[in-house]
Amino acid sequence: MTTSVPLFSLLMSGFIAVSASLIANPAYSKATDTAMPIFAAYTSNNLQRQCEKISCNLNVLQSDELQRASLQMSNVDELQSALSLSEYEVLIATAIVHTDTAPELIFEITTTWRDIPLNDLVIAKNLDSDAINNPNDIIETATSILSEWLGFIQAEHVLEATTIYKKLKASDYTNMLQVPSSIGEFTLRESALYRDPMQGSISRYSHPEFSDAIIDINVFPISPFKHSNTASLSNINLEPRNAKLEKTRPLKIELHSEAEHINQIIKQANIDDYSISDVEKTSIHINGEVTEGYKLSIALNPNDDPVFSTQYVFLQNDKIIKFTGNLPESFMHKIVSQSPIMIKVPEESEFMQALRKS
Repeated sequence: MTTSVPLFSLLMSGFIAVSASLIANPAYSKATDTAMPIFAAYTSNNLQRQCEKISCNLNVLQSDELQRASLQMSNVDELQSALSLSEYEVLIATAIVHTDTAPELIFEITTTWRDIPLNDLVIAKNLDSDAINNPNDIIETATSILSEWLGFIQAEHVLEATTIYKKLKASDYTNMLQVPSSIGEFTLRESALYRDPMQGSISRYSHPEFSDAIIDINVFPISPFKHSNTASLSNINLEPRNAKLEKTRPLKIELHSEAEHINQIIKQANIDDYSISDVEKTSIHINGEVTEGYKLSIALNPNDDPVFSTQYVFLQNDKIIKFTGNLPESFMHKIVSQSPIMIKVPEESEFMQALRKS
């Protein structure tokens, strides 16, 4: 078994599916800065109709004031971390409603992911009569409302990956995906979802004696869209189209894309001593039948203290099963040969059916 080195960490940032920290919360990764994706929105038609009957001030807080209020939360770090996990936005409409007893500050809060609404919540809090003319008092009450909202979305798991999958009617990997508890000497450490149904799920396996030895199993749907690197992949040697080869075509494209991505990482790091194999056909036997796939091998410092990474891809239903390990190809082949028979992936989801028809 090889041990971890700085070059390995660099290479694996693009090649092993996720870093050790990301496995707990696989997600769209981006730096967290001061500004959060919290924006002012217009009040709902329902609130506007109510305000035709009573005195109201609509749209009283702008985006910069909402940012200020959020930054004053005692648990602002929790909010920043949660919103940075993916492409979330929070749209907030505000109003002050003058009731018979006391004015109320009303927040209509919509939490979205890529413009898809995940949750709507209305929270109202009383203001002191003189607070209407005191912006600081309004901000203080706004901060209290945002803290209550954060507690709600945490309790309701609004920013969890499963919420996105349920909302989109994507595959239920949590309940329908079966992966082995162990592969050879490797033991399942944990499984998680990416916050993008097109990236699916990941299960990480570790070795009891060699802590740096890792195998990831990633299961995700075949994209109905052209690959983001289609133009650069246009010259790869794809066999003439026939029913059998057409079925495995996405596998070959997947690994060619990986190879190109790793090439870019290696060049950016000015690494000279490396080797990248061709994307090659491979096959394993499952219940006496041959299952075909593709493999790709990478080696850094192949002639001196080598660091390996090997990928295998196979099809099941409408999904790609990808094995990635920091092991030589000979080791990975033995492990992979034992695995697919123990993996059962969900059927095609309503989400993917709709995408493929569009």
